[in-house]
Amino acid sequence: MKRLLMLLVAAISIDPAMAQAQAPARAASAPPPIDQRLHPTPAPENPTVRASKQATIPGENRPQRQTVQQIRIPLGKPAGPSTGGGIDDSVARCRAKVTSEAREACEAGLDN
Repeated sequence: MKRLLMLLVAAISIDPAMAQAQAPARAASAPPPIDQRLHPTPAPENPTVRASKQATIPGENRPQRQTVQQIRIPLGKPAGPSTGGGIDDSVARCRAKVTSEAREACEAGLDN
């Protein structure tokens, strides 16, 4: 009887150490829990595949409300025909001369 008791004590003391050593191997080969077998989770979907499934044909999605026409209100002066009130380039060049003699000679050439 003593032998049986010592054998039982030895088996109990050795078993936890063996259980820890074999735990990773057992976890890898163990079947999945019942919840996962009944309702397996699908693999994550590629973002491009998900976007292609959610895409719609152009014009298929209409706005909920009808769009309101835009009204154009012109601000400022109305653009009318040009009366020639612009700057004459040749006169501007003459007035840009450095000396007064050069300016007078240039303007005298314009009058002719």
